Formats: sequence, C-alpha cells, structure tokens
Amino acid sequence: MNIKISIGHRFLICETLVNQIYKNQTRGLMGNFDGNKSNDFVLPNGTILNENQTKTERQIYYKFGQLCKERVELK
Repeated sequence: MNIKISIGHRFLICETLVNQIYKNQTRGLMGNFDGNKSNDFVLPNGTILNENQTKTERQIYYKFGQLCKERVELK
C-alpha cells in the first residue's frame, strides 16, 4: 500500500494506492475496494449510507467521518 499526501489550495490531498490482491478485503473510511461505489460508506455498526446521505462533503463529514472517528476513539 502506498500513501501520497500533497498540498492543495488550503487543504491536504491524501491518496491511497492499494494493491489488487487486497480487492474485496478492505473496509473503513476509504470504502471496501470492491468497485461498487454505492456501498463505500459503511458505518461501524454495519449501516450503509445511501447516495442521498452522502451528496455533499458536509454530509460525509458529519454522517460518516465523525461517526467513524467516534468509534475509533472508543477502541
């Protein structure tokens, strides 16, 4: 796996490159690497957020990122 971080305009860009041997074997904040975009936003409790719940960056931040962050902090 390779991680590339670069500077954008007022933010950082983070890219993760994962070898094909891990296809269908990942999960978490960056999706599950199965080629199906409709199931990439899976909450820690297994709930999949639908397209209407992840239309904007704000929705992704509050309805997905913050909930996943809370789960990680509890571990």
